[in-house]
Amino acid sequence: MIDTELGKLRGKDPEAVPILLDMISQAVDDNERSLAEERARLAETVKGKAILVIDSSFGVPTANLQTRLRYLREIDAQEPAAHLVLKKVLKKEVPRNTTEVFGQFFGPGVNLVHQDIRYQRGYYRGEVGAVILTGSPANVDFVGTRDKLSKHTSLGDKEVCDRLENVHNFCLKEGIPVLAFCFGFQMISKLLGGEVKEMDEDRGGFETVTVTKNGGRVLKGLFGKELSGGEAYVSHGQQAFLNPEASLEILELVDSESGQKISHGSINADKKDASFNGNVARNVQQVRQLMEDGRYVSLALQSHPELAFVNALLRNLISNVSLAEYGKIPQRMSFPKELLGLITDFLGAHKRISK
Repeated sequence: MIDTELGKLRGKDPEAVPILLDMISQAVDDNERSLAEERARLAETVKGKAILVIDSSFGVPTANLQTRLRYLREIDAQEPAAHLVLKKVLKKEVPRNTTEVFGQFFGPGVNLVHQDIRYQRGYYRGEVGAVILTGSPANVDFVGTRDKLSKHTSLGDKEVCDRLENVHNFCLKEGIPVLAFCFGFQMISKLLGGEVKEMDEDRGGFETVTVTKNGGRVLKGLFGKELSGGEAYVSHGQQAFLNPEASLEILELVDSESGQKISHGSINADKKDASFNGNVARNVQQVRQLMEDGRYVSLALQSHPELAFVNALLRNLISNVSLAEYGKIPQRMSFPKELLGLITDFLGAHKRISK
C-alpha cells in the first residue's frame, strides 16, 4: 500500500517525502499557470455556446480517482500533506463524471452539458456549439467487454455503439463540430468507413506521439501552426485504421518493438462532403470550406489529454519512484497544452462557434 511505499522512500531518505510532496504542489501551480492562457482563449472562443458531452464512461474515471483518493487517505495520519496535495490537484473536488474531468481541464469558463449514454432521452436542444464523445470501457467491434460493462450498465457493446452512432448522425445532420477522445476516436473512425481492430495487448500510461508529415502540413495550413508532439496519456485495447477518403491523419505512435504505426489523431469530414487525397493544399481547402459553411467536421484523438496531468501526479504519488521522476511531471503537460490550443483553434474556425 502507499504507506508502505512511502515508508520505503522515507527509510532511504528521511527528507524525501516532504520534498516529494512539495515538488508535486509546485507542479500543480506550474501546470495551472501553463494552461491559464489557453484556457482563457478557449473560454473566449466558445463564449455563449454550450458543449454537449456524450459520456460513455459509466463513471469509470470517477472510480479511478476515488480509488487513488482512498490510497492517499490511508496515509493521512503520517502524511496529511499528501491528501492536501490531491485536493489541490482536483481543485478540492473529486469529479462526479467525465464532464467534470473535462471541466477541470478546460477551465471554469467553458459551459459543458452532461449526457450519460445510459440514460439518454433525446439530445440537448439549446445552443449546442460542439459535441464531445468520451472514452469508454465499451468496444467498437462489439466483442469481448460484456463482463467489463456489466458492473456499470445493462447495455452491451452494440447498444452503446448504436446510441453513439445516433449522436454522430445528429451531428452530421446539424453540422455540429465534434471532439472525440479514445473510444470516441475509434467510433468516428469506423462510422466514416475505417476499421477498428483488437490489439495484441492493451496500451496504458504515457506514450510518445509524433505528428505525421502530412498532418503537420494540414495543421499549418488550417491554423497557421503545427504541433510538436510529445507524451500523451493513453488507455486502450483497440486501434483505429482510418478511411483516407474521410480522415486526415495528424498524429501517430510508432511501436518501439514492432515498428507498427498506430493512428492517434485525425481531422475528419462526412464522406458525402469530402474526398481527401494526397494533395494537402486541396485537403486543407476542403476542411476550411466545410468549417466556414458550418458543416460537420471532427477532431479525434486516441489519447486522454484531460487525464494526463492528474494521472501523472497521482500515479507517481502512489508508487515508489525516484525524486528525479517527479521533476519530469511539469514537462508532461507541454503536449496536453498544445492539444488544448489545437481544440481552441479547431472550434474557433467553425461557423457554429464563431458566428
